Amino acid sequence: MATSLTTNGLVMAASASQVADVNTLDDYQEGTHTSIFIHSGSTYYYLDQLGHYFKLGKNVTYSSYTALQASGSSFAGGSAAIYTGGLPFTRNNDASWFGMTSCGYTYKIGWHKSTAGDISGHSIYMPRVEINATTCLLIVSESTGMGYALDGNDCIGQGARLQTGGWYITDS
Repeated sequence: MATSLTTNGLVMAASASQVADVNTLDDYQEGTHTSIFIHSGSTYYYLDQLGHYFKLGKNVTYSSYTALQASGSSFAGGSAAIYTGGLPFTRNNDASWFGMTSCGYTYKIGWHKSTAGDISGHSIYMPRVEINATTCLLIVSESTGMGYALDGNDCIGQGARLQTGGWYITDS
């Protein structure tokens, strides 16, 4: 990969060619991706699907904002997990590299095990980038420290919004 130092900074070609030396920085990319909700049997109509990322070597840092329209989406019930998707690179297959993700904002996303109904902004949602995938499993944490995956019995309402971000490792 060709690099040059200019008055604008260090310029690196956007090539994914790999160098044998693991200590050589040989890949830098930045761009956009399209964030989505994924649940078997549900149909979503989006207002916004925004995503930005940068990749340095095998480390991917991303932010996503997904918003549904105020009407039109249909939601299937059931125990199938709810995911967000559209990440720009597939996470590696190494279970020891968890990465870090967080949820910055939720609106009209509820959890059926909560007595409070719509728990937007009140519970800690922890999206987890799935192994060998471009999706995040949505997990809600109780004050007891227990974590549960959101599923079709939970509520993603019309006009729901979700902002997430974090980093993970890819083999790309």
